[in-house]
Amino acid sequence: MLKLKVAVLSTNNLTDARYFAAYGVDYLGFDLNPESGDYLGYDKIKEIMEWVEGPKTLGQLTDLSGAKLFDEVLKLDAVCDESRIVDGSDEFPILDFAEGGFSRGAFIDGFDGVDDLRFIIEQGMDLGIVLRGGEEAKVGVKSYEELDLIFEELMD
Repeated sequence: MLKLKVAVLSTNNLTDARYFAAYGVDYLGFDLNPESGDYLGYDKIKEIMEWVEGPKTLGQLTDLSGAKLFDEVLKLDAVCDESRIVDGSDEFPILDFAEGGFSRGAFIDGFDGVDDLRFIIEQGMDLGIVLRGGEEAKVGVKSYEELDLIFEELMD
């Protein structure tokens, strides 16, 4: 069990999805904005979702007005408004369909490494953190050294 809620944004490959799911993150986020460099398309997102169990699926949108359509196509568990995510320690809510509204607390994006993470944990606030997926060196190959340090700190 992790000490904080974790939302992973911009999941764009199965290697990341399986890595994060193995650590028990709360949300795996997929960018649903076709103009974005992290956009995968419905078929690829569904393919990744079929291989992963555990985390809730999170749709990243810049306009929540289309959330219901994406929910019907992808069967999402939650959505977040990317326009509310800014570099730095910005907090943003996640609309979780199963919880009937916004998740409790907020998620902090832009913390700077393990020392900042320790500070967040020590404060005992109802906060989660944002981590991000990234590119593989080649299919199935990626280094997770920095993320391993973060998860070591997050483990109970």
